[in-house]
Amino acid sequence: MIQFAAAENQPARAFRNALKRRVMTISAIVSGACALCIGMLGLLLVLRMEFSKQEAIFLDELTSIEETLSRGVRAVLSDLTFLGNVLKTSADPPIGNGPDVARWRRAAEHVFSAMLAERSFYGSIRILDPATGNELARVERRGGEVSSVSQDKYENRISDSWFAPSRQTGAGQFYIATGTVSHSGNTNEEPRTAVLHYSAPIFGNSGLRTGMLVIDVNTDAYGAHMLRRHSGGYTLVSHDSEASFVYDMKTGTGKTWIGEPPPLPDPVLEILDARQDHASVQRVGGYLIASRILPSLRLSGELVGTVLFVETRHILANAMDASLILALVLLGTNGITMVLAKRSVTRILRPFQSIDTEIELARKEARGLALPRQRRDELGQVSRSLGRLVNDLVVRENQAMTLFDGVSESMLLCGPDGRIRAANLPASKLLGIGRDALKGRVISGFLANLDHADAWFQTLYRNSVSGVGQMHEARLRCSDGSEVPVDMTLSTITSNGEHAIVVLMRDVSALHKEQQTRKEMIEALERSNRELDDFAYVASHDLKAPLRSIMQITDWISEDLEAGDTHEVKGHLTALQGRAARMSRLLEDLLEHARIGRKPLDGAERVVSGRTMRGAIEEMIHLRDGISLTFDAGFDALKMKQMPIQVVLTNIIGNAAKHHDKPQGTIHVGFRQTGRKTLFRVTDDGPGIKPEYHKRIFGMFQTLRPRDKIEGSGMGLCIAAKHVSFLQQEIGVDSTGDGTGCVFWFTWPDLEADGHV
Repeated sequence: MIQFAAAENQPARAFRNALKRRVMTISAIVSGACALCIGMLGLLLVLRMEFSKQEAIFLDELTSIEETLSRGVRAVLSDLTFLGNVLKTSADPPIGNGPDVARWRRAAEHVFSAMLAERSFYGSIRILDPATGNELARVERRGGEVSSVSQDKYENRISDSWFAPSRQTGAGQFYIATGTVSHSGNTNEEPRTAVLHYSAPIFGNSGLRTGMLVIDVNTDAYGAHMLRRHSGGYTLVSHDSEASFVYDMKTGTGKTWIGEPPPLPDPVLEILDARQDHASVQRVGGYLIASRILPSLRLSGELVGTVLFVETRHILANAMDASLILALVLLGTNGITMVLAKRSVTRILRPFQSIDTEIELARKEARGLALPRQRRDELGQVSRSLGRLVNDLVVRENQAMTLFDGVSESMLLCGPDGRIRAANLPASKLLGIGRDALKGRVISGFLANLDHADAWFQTLYRNSVSGVGQMHEARLRCSDGSEVPVDMTLSTITSNGEHAIVVLMRDVSALHKEQQTRKEMIEALERSNRELDDFAYVASHDLKAPLRSIMQITDWISEDLEAGDTHEVKGHLTALQGRAARMSRLLEDLLEHARIGRKPLDGAERVVSGRTMRGAIEEMIHLRDGISLTFDAGFDALKMKQMPIQVVLTNIIGNAAKHHDKPQGTIHVGFRQTGRKTLFRVTDDGPGIKPEYHKRIFGMFQTLRPRDKIEGSGMGLCIAAKHVSFLQQEIGVDSTGDGTGCVFWFTWPDLEADGHV
């Protein structure tokens, strides 16, 4: 036990002074490092805030620019609509050069001149013949004056790139062409001015397209006019695949570059070429660049993109000034704090250091705490409170562990990361791992049926915190490799703001087994019901047929006896015996079919060789002359249960033999191992079966030829198919029915390549 004496000896004093020097040295280092780190962090934060602020400004500015450009475009389109309505209400453009044409042209030129006088950014307004591209009327601005163009200077615009798509627009539609050049009067006249052609169709009173109205807008002047309210020292680029309009917000001037890239930095040109679909802000090559495609603006049928950029050095300069002031303030504050802390360290460090040492020793030695509870100061009060707290925690921990282990269900206590903190005895027994060994392991490592168990558990944890969906099914992988189905319930407990997860796991193996048994019983009942339906159908059709024949023959016998014709009676009696025998076979086959899956066949557990199986089949099937039966070379070496595979093979081979229609023929039995199954194939060279009958032949009493020609009940393939289906295997036939034979195939379990059961 540590003794707290009033007086200190020399070693204790030396320890205190050495500890004081170390603490003060560490404090000085930590304070300086903190000041430096805070200064650097402040610089980074200021830079980040400045860049974030600038990025947000850029995105807002792009949205505002889109609205500005859209308003400008809508203004021109509104003028187009107004002029089109005015021209439509006047009259259709007359044809020829008579007085009517002159009056119509003067009226149009008057309206165009008034519009140009109001719109200083419009270079010209014209009407084109939509069929020939010839100008019908044109007014333009030359040297600041608005004047009508004489007819001898009219131009044909049919070869211009924008004319053809403009001519395809319908009523109420517009077309804006970019990257074109406006020629004032003469096509070859200089200087050439970059413009945008806004065009719309004109429909006359007759409802037919009578003209195409075109307004040429000076791109540089109109763009600078629209964007004059946007400032901030940035550079804006509005572009499509043919032209780029560059606007300098510092000077308020803009210039259009057609057919060539503008003189911009390479990072900006790369982003222009990329034409990203979504709005983004990037820092590339010393520039902060924002880009966006404007969904509301199309030029030449193409969406217009905008790019806003500024050099990052301007942003860095602002951030450095603010960060320097912040760093100086923080350094001064940390220095003052270190001086004040120095005076408090000596006074409070020694007793608390002693308590800390005692706590560590008690924890390591697993003993009670020896604290200075007899002191009358604050340290004694803290020691007494700490002692009571430790005792209460020990009692509560013992009670909690008793309750934890007393729960009959398996329980785990996990952290939010899924690591196990504690496990009760049932959980340890279920997983087959000791409680101490479970601590620290991740619970998702025991989940057997999930590819992303960690993500799944985290989802359950978040749901349990919010109170949504707490119970789930899972499979646990135990230490011996076995898997156990469990119902897993997650509950979240919170203490001091920290979350922990209580996982309750209930073994539902018995429940799953009971559910599987119930499912199998339901399936068996459904199968019995289906067979009962089939039997009812057979009883009303196939079984009545021989009965009707027997009744008919007895009538014939009665008639012959009355007439005294005994010779005919003998023939009728023979036929009667045949019908009775057929009736007997029908009933026997029907009984055999009904017993499949209910009563085991004789020899069901008897294991025989392939040679024995082959001999039994050859003995049961009587082949007519000319028909041979062959087997694969490895068939004799197989080992298999005699029944019911002998029944399946006998019925399929017998069916092939009865229906063979050629003097000479071969029936071959082959097999091939496919994993845990064996594929059997019975191949013949008989008439074959058409595809439309492939499913029908496996039904009850189904024959493709009359029974008078082919003796049989029609149940052979049905019995074979039911045996195969009962073992959850597959059966089928491959044939085209063109006389080249057919292949009956079915899969069978429990045969392996090495020939064992």
